[in-house]
Amino acid sequence: MQFKSSAAFGYSLLFLSSLGIPVLHHYLADSAIEHTRMSTGFLPAQFLILRWFGQVAWIYPFVIIVLFVLSLRRPQLALTSTLFLLATAQMVFVMLYGIYCAFLLSHLLLARVG
Repeated sequence: MQFKSSAAFGYSLLFLSSLGIPVLHHYLADSAIEHTRMSTGFLPAQFLILRWFGQVAWIYPFVIIVLFVLSLRRPQLALTSTLFLLATAQMVFVMLYGIYCAFLLSHLLLARVG
């Protein structure tokens, strides 16, 4: 059984790029979300969804690690099409996260202006 080094490079590149959203969310967005608590101690629902997005983002790097380990035994997981599928899923999640952050930011800015 011969493993493609290009697949290992692809998985490592996907893993490193998948850490961006969770790490930025943990260090930047989480503390900002904590400061939006109301006087009752509750968070507004839109910020709970953003916090949930940040928690779900930690799942994707572990999925990549598991698929990489499985690709050592199963060559069909080392195909370029599998890597493209993972990259597409990551791109869709990053787009949804970015769109939701932009939506929240625009609503916050409009609430302060209006």
